[in-house]
Amino acid sequence: MKRRVTALEGQKRSRGRINVQLDGEFAFGLDQEVALESGLKVGDLLEAEEIDRLVEEDGKRGARARALRFLQPRERSRAEVDHRLQRYGYVPSVITAAVEYLERLGYLDDQRFAQTFIREKSAGGWGPRRLREELYRKGVDPGLTEEVLVECLDEGADARYAHLVVQVRRRFGPEYQRDPTRARRRAGAFLARRGHDWAAIARVLAGAFAAEADGGGESAEDPFGAGEGDSSP
Repeated sequence: MKRRVTALEGQKRSRGRINVQLDGEFAFGLDQEVALESGLKVGDLLEAEEIDRLVEEDGKRGARARALRFLQPRERSRAEVDHRLQRYGYVPSVITAAVEYLERLGYLDDQRFAQTFIREKSAGGWGPRRLREELYRKGVDPGLTEEVLVECLDEGADARYAHLVVQVRRRFGPEYQRDPTRARRRAGAFLARRGHDWAAIARVLAGAFAAEADGGGESAEDPFGAGEGDSSP
């Protein structure tokens, strides 16, 4: 059954949007650009299919706008944008259309997101395990994650090692002077929580506590030293 457009009124609280009345009753809100592009005017007779098309197109515009605002502060993964739009109640077809639109324009790119994320976090001391876990949580494809890890972690490896050595020395150096065994255990646990494997931890501890290594203390292959690991910060 066709319904007649009886009024098109600007919304008071939302600039750029209008209220559409059909047969004298409010029917739905609509972006002004969608109304203009569709040639909508008072007196038009609309089939149910045309009403559905207008509402869906309005949803796509809204989803794109929300996604772009979400992307403004920093890079996001496709899955993060998808989940954010779900929270706003958009239907799957509208979400897919919005995400694909942003990908076509280059605003959304999981490879670029993974590269940026890995470089920033690894520079701050994160290791491969934690990077994998976080990218998995953010919905990045595991295969893509491994490719980007290999690419990015080969860059600046010596500088990251030196940064970790300085971090450990500053954080645990004073304690090492009092209790070398406890300091090594706590430093090893600290690095493990940040996602480093045992080989990397042993190397960093050897660099941070060079005097201890020369003195013949715990083996560099046992980053936690004797006894149980102490995971306190």
